[in-house]
Amino acid sequence: MKTSMSLETVLETARTIENRAVDYIAPVGRLAMNHSSNYLYNGPVLQLNTPNGFVDGELTDSAFRQLCTKLRIPSQYAEMLRDEEIPSEVGDEWSLDTGRGMITKLSRKTYPKATPLLSGMINHGLRNGNQNLYRMLRGMLPEETGGTQKWRAILSNQYLPIPSVSILDRAMMHCNNLYKSNGYRAELKSAEVNEDRLYAKFIFPDMVSRPLRTRRQNDIVQIGFVLYNNEVGSGSYGVRSFVEFLACTNGMILPKWSTNLTKVHRTGRIEMDGDIVVSSETRRAQIEASLSELSDMINTVIAPERLERLTKAVEYAASSPDIADAHIQKTVQKIAKAEILSETESNAVYQAFIRGNDLGQFGMSQAICSNDVARTLSFERATHLETVAGRVLTMDRGEWSRLAVAA
Repeated sequence: MKTSMSLETVLETARTIENRAVDYIAPVGRLAMNHSSNYLYNGPVLQLNTPNGFVDGELTDSAFRQLCTKLRIPSQYAEMLRDEEIPSEVGDEWSLDTGRGMITKLSRKTYPKATPLLSGMINHGLRNGNQNLYRMLRGMLPEETGGTQKWRAILSNQYLPIPSVSILDRAMMHCNNLYKSNGYRAELKSAEVNEDRLYAKFIFPDMVSRPLRTRRQNDIVQIGFVLYNNEVGSGSYGVRSFVEFLACTNGMILPKWSTNLTKVHRTGRIEMDGDIVVSSETRRAQIEASLSELSDMINTVIAPERLERLTKAVEYAASSPDIADAHIQKTVQKIAKAEILSETESNAVYQAFIRGNDLGQFGMSQAICSNDVARTLSFERATHLETVAGRVLTMDRGEWSRLAVAA
């Protein structure tokens, strides 16, 4: 499996992100798109008019697309206005009709890109919508003095922001309780956290299977869980079954066995007259209540019967017949199409499968999450392929036959 941050680094990074986070709930009528030009940032900013003054924020790509979606502006067109240089044939100075007979003089030096047109389009959408519709703006304070704040998400005012550090702390607390009560020691095998999301993969070294009947010698598996969170609008945090194969240290996520272990970032709609910075006791109580089920989620995916179920699933997959040589490439291509793998990822899986000594269902699952494939990928993409591998491993024989034999 792909490794990244140590436990200490993950916790420190998650706390730093939380300390820089600032969230607002405000009506759409207090928002406007402007242009910022300083030594750290030159481009469009979304401005929030608060009782304490204006707050400018650079939009991340995710927040920019969310804003365009809410205003029904084609995001690809808006991104072109934001990112592409003004064509040279326009010249160094030009005029822009901003509506109602007003002509604005512009220059390439001040506006090298079409941000005035972008701002006019977004401001038109903001002004002509429901001015009293409240939105949550998820911000990040600048790392450098004098820098521009970032808006990392623009969400419904029903969204409940749950910091990744809170989820990680609660999971660690439960793991410590498991060690005290049952002697089960948790070990962080792989993790990554950033301003958008968290992945943390834990293994329990004392929860290991008997030797498995596969084509590999001394194949043993140990179980654990993946903790995940998204802070910018995917709307959920949760736990997934996770396993590590000790013969090769491949990691695998089993989504089919974790379908109900997800909590939505959602609370009651907040309506008010004015703006607030979201940091109240009420909000903290809502987060605490939402996290109350996390311990039960972890207990579910590491229950002893899961280990026996996993053992049977591995041996069932390992007993499948080999794919005919003529069908191997088509089988990989069908998986790539269904799971949205890039051509590079698909080719890496194909090469890993050919190099392995198992051309059946189990061998395919191992090729998908192999270290040779993961080594070339980002942490997020490597995690996605671990999930794909888990789906292939837990296919019933009919699914696998339709995938491989009919390729």
